[in-house]
Amino acid sequence: MGNKSVQELLRLDGKVAVVSGASRNIGLEASRAMAEVGAHVVMLARDADRLQAVAAEIAQATGATVTPRACDVSREEDAGALVEWLGAEFGQVDVLLNNAHSLGARTAPVLGVTSQDWSATLSTNLLAPYRLCAGLIPAMMDGRGGSVINMLSGAAFRPNGTALAYGASKAALWSMTQYLAKSCAPKVRVNALVPGIVQSETGGPAYDDILPRYLPEIPMGRAGRPEEIAPAIVYLASEASSYTTGSIMWVNGGRPS
Repeated sequence: MGNKSVQELLRLDGKVAVVSGASRNIGLEASRAMAEVGAHVVMLARDADRLQAVAAEIAQATGATVTPRACDVSREEDAGALVEWLGAEFGQVDVLLNNAHSLGARTAPVLGVTSQDWSATLSTNLLAPYRLCAGLIPAMMDGRGGSVINMLSGAAFRPNGTALAYGASKAALWSMTQYLAKSCAPKVRVNALVPGIVQSETGGPAYDDILPRYLPEIPMGRAGRPEEIAPAIVYLASEASSYTTGSIMWVNGGRPS
């Protein structure tokens, strides 16, 4: 780290950052923010057309190299092909943001979550991050190190209506974060971030229902914006957080956990 300034520490020049769920909301703004500080960002999402469009917009706005790659990280074969391609293309990845998620069967009764619901939720929220970590961290450890950031949810720590499968999957991801942080230190740092309730560009019943219900619990008096979460992700990705691992960062407007 030497005598670098804070501004220098927050730069990601020469780093390769992989972002899942990158075409919208937090994943999109995190991709933009890391591109702004010099990273070569690899954006992952299922919607190829939208992904191409937003990646081109970020590249033009920031001057950074931005590579879109359409894939479904919840599918084992897609994740395996992605890891192979990343290794062949870059040698190693420096930053992995596990942001893709599935809300799962949010309206299913707690004792009525089906095996299919569990499988669909866990495959995206837990198994996909694990497969990407297992595929990419060894090269980080053999190379120049790296940073992994796992996106959690307050539902992992505080029961949230009927979102059992979602909350349980995020609680398991937090446990996995701590295991990885312990086993991959000191070269690879693994942390988690809880973004709280954040505005969605698409809105929809889930967001429209959740916000009024939980707004009284948020001291800031409003939902967050994706661009307010992105700087925290840059911090965890960069050398500025060089002594931070196995930690959880809350960016949730002060809502109690």
